[in-house]
Amino acid sequence: TENELWRNVHEAQFEHLRRVYRRQWFESYRVNADEYIHKYNISKAATLAQWETEMHQQDAQRLDKMRQHKSLAKLKDKQRDLFKEAHERQFFQWYERASERLQAMRKLPYIPRLSLIHI
Repeated sequence: TENELWRNVHEAQFEHLRRVYRRQWFESYRVNADEYIHKYNISKAATLAQWETEMHQQDAQRLDKMRQHKSLAKLKDKQRDLFKEAHERQFFQWYERASERLQAMRKLPYIPRLSLIHI
């Protein structure tokens, strides 16, 4: 009958449209995926470059801190040596004065205590 004929025509048209839309959807999906991958690669490269610059900055900071620490340790050693030399000098001056006093005391006559009591 005529209705069945029209129905077959409509079904064929719908099937054709379904195929066309499916193809268009796949193509748009592929294009969007390509665009997304392209954008993702760009952003990934940007973040990797940023990470690299951050790593270089951190490495420079680390090296700077290490140099600072070494120079501070050298300064502390130098300061300790200076203090040691000053204390040694002070001790030797004291030792010389003490030995001079002892030699001067040796020249004095020694008076025992009992002789002072019996007078």
